[in-house]
Amino acid sequence: MGPAISRYVRRLWRKDVFRTAAERVAGGKDLDGKTIKSLLGAVEDRHAAVWRERAIGAWCLGRCRLSAEQREDTVSALRTLLAADSYYYDSERNARAVSRALSVSMMVAAPTAAVLLSYLDGLTTIGFLFDWATAFAMGSVALGAILFPPILVYSRVRDAVELSRCIVEAAAALGILADPLAVGLLAKAHMQGSRHVSKASQAALPACLDAVREEHYGLLPPDATDALCELLDRSDEEQTLQILTALELAGTGAAVERVRRLAERSSVHSIQAKAAAIVPILEERLENETAAARLLRPAKPPGEDGEMLLRPASSATAVPEEQLLRPSKGPYGSGQ
Repeated sequence: MGPAISRYVRRLWRKDVFRTAAERVAGGKDLDGKTIKSLLGAVEDRHAAVWRERAIGAWCLGRCRLSAEQREDTVSALRTLLAADSYYYDSERNARAVSRALSVSMMVAAPTAAVLLSYLDGLTTIGFLFDWATAFAMGSVALGAILFPPILVYSRVRDAVELSRCIVEAAAALGILADPLAVGLLAKAHMQGSRHVSKASQAALPACLDAVREEHYGLLPPDATDALCELLDRSDEEQTLQILTALELAGTGAAVERVRRLAERSSVHSIQAKAAAIVPILEERLENETAAARLLRPAKPPGEDGEMLLRPASSATAVPEEQLLRPSKGPYGSGQ
């Protein structure tokens, strides 16, 4: 058990389920299904107040024995947590930060205003202009307005730090579980995350890259190839070769230009040879993906079919136009 998790565990009650789970995992013991479900619930909980339980849950799930179904649920929850920066500034979290800052600022402002007014109570100016209750209310609001902005900034910074601690544990757990579908998220976190998140993601990435197989082609998130290509320019020789292998097995055709540039300009022979070997594979994928996208494109713009009139193949008499059938509309505007 690392120092960070040990510190989080010591803050919990001795009989707390998360503390008990962490101690069992650290001792090499298995967890029951109910405990694993509780850990999963904590990892999926976005409430800022449970960040410590969230981090402990991610740590435990990455190191305990899981069934196939539990593993699938775990990696899905950990990927969502790893991508938490994408929803960090959503309306729910903003509203919570504003509410907390408003509450704290008024809790500090009200007694402060009371103390100040107690010293000014004898002055004729205060007594003449306002009664004591009005002066107290106005003073509290004024002090609260002054204190609110810095408290809001502190609240958001604290949320970001606590969230990053959870993301660090999620990244480490995904590395231990060697989840191949997390390579894009880990690459992005390595490049864009905080110092600790970047370090944890970099340590977890090699195991996940090694787990990528041909059957994962088409299963990686749409932006995974772009993230891996961007990381190519920031990696050492060993990691660059790992990324190229992953792109060879499961990358989309979008990587062909970046890999071709490596094949032409890299000064490292092993990287140049590997890149040159997979360029034809990526070119073929790009051609197939482009052809598939072209086949999925409608032959006519939506709406044109509605003007078509269906006449009998052979008719001896003229049929009035208002009696002719029109093709029905499908869910995408095409005739059915």
